[in-house]
Amino acid sequence: FCFAFLSSFFCYKSIEQQELERAKAKAELLNLKYQLQPHFLFNILNSVYSLTILKSDEAPEGILKLSSVMRYVVQESGQDLVELSKEIQYLKDYISLQLIRTDNSLDFSYTEIGEPKDLKISPLILVNFIENAFKYGFNAEENSKIAIKIVVKEKILNFNIFNHIVSEKTAG
Repeated sequence: FCFAFLSSFFCYKSIEQQELERAKAKAELLNLKYQLQPHFLFNILNSVYSLTILKSDEAPEGILKLSSVMRYVVQESGQDLVELSKEIQYLKDYISLQLIRTDNSLDFSYTEIGEPKDLKISPLILVNFIENAFKYGFNAEENSKIAIKIVVKEKILNFNIFNHIVSEKTAG
């Protein structure tokens, strides 16, 4: 009886420990997602603000894209999986906002092939690659190129990003 009791107690504690580790990992991932967003948000708000000062026709579209991106982050990022089509639309809106900041001096291409029907993906998992491509692959003082290609074929996602690594921007 004692052996059975101790065995089940240790099994229970082991399962409990695994649950705690999973919850901790999930909380750390969620924390990381939220840490990345404020930096992006402030940069985009500054860009949209500049457009409004210039009375640019792009300002309302920028505000709409920012609203869409924020809605996605708030509503979808807490889920384990989201529809791939929603994630791709989020990426397109995110890219549009980043392109506002490039002042059209970037050689940029985006290709999407295939239908993401009935496919799911972890939310916000791809955006970090795009964020890094813009962070390290764009400098208005250099030849900068970023190419993004998304291919969905037979329930397989192929996600490619190409960028030149440019010199760090210097504050002057």
